[in-house]
Amino acid sequence: MKPLVDLALLALLAASAPTDGLVKYLPYREAAQQSIAQQKPLLIYFTDPHCGPCRALEAQVFANPQAAVTVNTGFLPVKVVMNGPKPVPSDTPRLIKRFGVQGAPSVIIVSPSGSELRRFAWLGRAEVVGILNRYAVTQGAAQKAP
Repeated sequence: MKPLVDLALLALLAASAPTDGLVKYLPYREAAQQSIAQQKPLLIYFTDPHCGPCRALEAQVFANPQAAVTVNTGFLPVKVVMNGPKPVPSDTPRLIKRFGVQGAPSVIIVSPSGSELRRFAWLGRAEVVGILNRYAVTQGAAQKAP
């Protein structure tokens, strides 16, 4: 019986593990500078450790290899953890205020000039992938997410 309990515990831990390892997030300041230099939009993802829809977005989109390629090649991704572990990065409160974020998940696509192009929350995998494909700056052979 104990091996079965151990197996169930391992499955539960794997299901709740962070799933955004495929997306290569940058610090905001670095991403903003690169956005201007590369003429590529920012993708700012506001998340909260206790947010169920955030986990769904991460598991169904950001952990998908093709969607991660779209995010990494078509945007300069930034992850802002709201209500996260202490100490809070100094940019976090400023970014929450600047973009008027009320809750998580919030994903904001920002042009290199700093204007907001699109804002969305968890809408389901197909719709989020469609938005990503629509706004991604295509770089040669970059694949569109399915």
